[in-house]
Amino acid sequence: MSAIFGAVVLDKNRKIDSPFVENIKEIYMETFSKCAIDCFCDVVTEKTYMSCGIQYFTKEAEYEKLPAGFLNYVYNADVILDNREELIRKISADKNVSDKILSDCDDNIADGKLLDLIYQNYGEHVLDEIAGAYCAVWYDIKKNEVIILSDAVGYRFVYYTIKDNILYYSSLMKPLEKIIGSVKLNERYLADFIGQDNYNMFTECEETPIKDIYRTA
Repeated sequence: MSAIFGAVVLDKNRKIDSPFVENIKEIYMETFSKCAIDCFCDVVTEKTYMSCGIQYFTKEAEYEKLPAGFLNYVYNADVILDNREELIRKISADKNVSDKILSDCDDNIADGKLLDLIYQNYGEHVLDEIAGAYCAVWYDIKKNEVIILSDAVGYRFVYYTIKDNILYYSSLMKPLEKIIGSVKLNERYLADFIGQDNYNMFTECEETPIKDIYRTA
């Protein structure tokens, strides 16, 4: 399992430069450097800055290489899979999967890489077959599109906000509060929380107590 954070420029006419990366990295690391992380890794492209703080608490986690940059997309994830063996068997039995993928899909494959292989080969509908705690971010370079998803019960998720046509995401909310600058309470969210007379504490599952900061549902 990991902590993930980053930024994606959605403006087609803008690219990430070194001063931006250094500034945003400093904001994130002010919070995440205090966490129990074994290894931080970064990927920077023309449109993205992504970072992953990896925790080596399973033997497969030591093989994790996140974030990952590919020809068509950039990928980041916080994931631990409960049905690894089942997913590995699914790929191994698929005659349409390339030899390269089959060679990568062994018992030591990291959970983050396995989630990406499953998603890239079978699409969103395969998420129903995945058991575990995870959230992931894909940036499609050609489409200039970001996909953020989390597990079915919302055990792992990311917070996100958009400012100046840049998407910022984080496993922790604190860095995003600094990024948006002026922190305001989400009064409607708080009214729901206080006013509900049942166990459903809020009505908007993607909102948070802070205005303009959201979370994956």
